[in-house]
Amino acid sequence: MGTERPERRGTHWVMSAAEDLFRQALTLTEEERRHLARRLAASLSHDDEGDYDPETIAELERRAAAMESGEDRGVEWTVVRAQLAASRAARSGA
Repeated sequence: MGTERPERRGTHWVMSAAEDLFRQALTLTEEERRHLARRLAASLSHDDEGDYDPETIAELERRAAAMESGEDRGVEWTVVRAQLAASRAARSGA
């Protein structure tokens, strides 16, 4: 029919199609975009551990276990945000 896409498989077509989809997604509500983002993320390969060295994986697992056990209670977002703001201000000389 009139809405068929060409059979091009080159990078240009893929990027153009992705850009078209992105622009269409921006017309969705914020809730709809979050839902779409979750579904897209879930569709990706989860073989990401290959990107991290064994020491990093061990540290992440240690931190997760500490949070789950209650040993590490984390830091409230308001505290983190204040620390970041102070750090930025110190770097900028403000």
